[in-house]
Amino acid sequence: MRNKIVAILLVSVFVLGMASLSMTKSLATSKYDLDGNGKIDMEDMYMCALAFGSYTGHTRYDIKCDVAPDALDGNVNMLDIYAIAAHFGE
Repeated sequence: MRNKIVAILLVSVFVLGMASLSMTKSLATSKYDLDGNGKIDMEDMYMCALAFGSYTGHTRYDIKCDVAPDALDGNVNMLDIYAIAAHFGE
């Protein structure tokens, strides 16, 4: 439970920090669009937050959330949260 709360707080901080990004929609799917709805939004951040702290073989691990460039390491961590936040709004 504590990991979920920490993950949600971290996501909130990153989203607020990235609020100045362009809010244009993209019709093309992106690896950062975890739910496939055509935009990188809070739903994608939430999916990653739920998997935060998980690793290959863990019950919460979702390979779609392991998106950090050059860091497909089998762990969902801050690099993945930051990668999605950096594309937020696309």
